[in-house]
Amino acid sequence: MKFDLRQTNIAKGIAVMLLLWHHLFLNAKNYTFSLFYFSGVPIESVIAQFCKCCVAIFMFLSGYGLFISYTSFTSKTEIKSPLKADIVFIKNRVLKLMSNYWFVFIIFVPLGLFFGRKFYEVYGNNPLHYLANLFGLSYLFYKDEFTMNPTWWYVSEILLFYAIYPLMYRIYKKINVFLLIITVGFCLIPGVFRGLNIYLCTLVLGTVFADRKLFEKYASALKNKVLAVIIPLVAFVPLCVVRYFLNAENMVYAMKFDTVFIVPILFLSYILVSKIPYVSSVLEELGRKSGFIFLFHTFLFGYYFKSFFYSFKYPILIFAALLIISYITAFIFEWLMKITKYKDIFKKITS
Repeated sequence: MKFDLRQTNIAKGIAVMLLLWHHLFLNAKNYTFSLFYFSGVPIESVIAQFCKCCVAIFMFLSGYGLFISYTSFTSKTEIKSPLKADIVFIKNRVLKLMSNYWFVFIIFVPLGLFFGRKFYEVYGNNPLHYLANLFGLSYLFYKDEFTMNPTWWYVSEILLFYAIYPLMYRIYKKINVFLLIITVGFCLIPGVFRGLNIYLCTLVLGTVFADRKLFEKYASALKNKVLAVIIPLVAFVPLCVVRYFLNAENMVYAMKFDTVFIVPILFLSYILVSKIPYVSSVLEELGRKSGFIFLFHTFLFGYYFKSFFYSFKYPILIFAALLIISYITAFIFEWLMKITKYKDIFKKITS
């Protein structure tokens, strides 16, 4: 069973659900009725701490997909200059991301004028702050300042990784898994360098899995399907314990550990979840919409309709409301793109 686009979308579907839960309940104890507490903390907030691993899942899948797409691109391109070929590859990846980003930007950012998010309050009097946000680069220059949506830090991060991936690919082809060892060592350096030393090793791990076909080899090696499910389940329990204590010490430690923490989750998605009827189909559909949902969900529950979503009071109801409305919004966005021929217009403008 190949880890293909369907498998990727199912994993993205899981990740986007974790993303929503993480943002809703990490600091939301004043808005929910919790039935259970763990060490005095609402259980939904404890779960939300673990859900931060969604970033690592997305980053792993990016590394996995980038390896496949770059390998295919370099084998088929007629561009003779490696540098020019790399520039074309990076440009294509960047424009694919930015086309959705700008579509959300031009709709949700102006809406801020009607919900108390004034431009001058966010960007100050410096047009560079606005331009950095417009091009998805705010986090690289200003961290969480001067942006209409702090969640878009991931856009800055992935744009940076797109830019360096061709070079990283070549290094990987020369030294193979030693690159993973090097990036793990880089990850252990104290401090945070714009996320580079948190998720670079995750990107490389996704590359290694794609190159070595480790998902397929795992399924092939373990003919006993029950055992294939039990192994990642058993591994997941102690990893949860380690991550809990790391998070209690320092959230950055837990984020760095997520490269390891997500491995059994991905194997369970591949071996178990993808074979469950209806559940896998729902997750696959969510995965297809995950890019849009990531880009605008914070506007919905965090800035524009906060009181509406938290009025449901109970965590499951709040989560279900945001998930359903986010999906419907993403569906409408895709429909708007289609009827306005946005993609065609975008290609003409950027070609």
